[in-house]
Amino acid sequence: MSRTPDITVPDLTGKRAVATGASDGIGLGIARRLAAAGAEVILPVRNPRKGQAAIAAIREQTPGRPCRCGSSTCPASTPSPRSARPCGAKAARSTS
Repeated sequence: MSRTPDITVPDLTGKRAVATGASDGIGLGIARRLAAAGAEVILPVRNPRKGQAAIAAIREQTPGRPCRCGSSTCPASTPSPRSARPCGAKAARSTS
């Protein structure tokens, strides 16, 4: 069994995705797939240095796709999807 399954992701151009846990591991893999599918990816991170490294990795794989670290937009810690909701709403307001 492959450790990197081929999962089809629909075109997400014009969509915004808040990817929690995306500074490394599975979360980073998901954020990369979302960016490759065209989504604007926001990473709410606790460690801004790891967040910036993750964004650099995503931008290297998907040049020109919008991707940003949410540490300046979001609370310092977003431990659950429920707490990430305000982050997404705040990001939506900041780009409108």
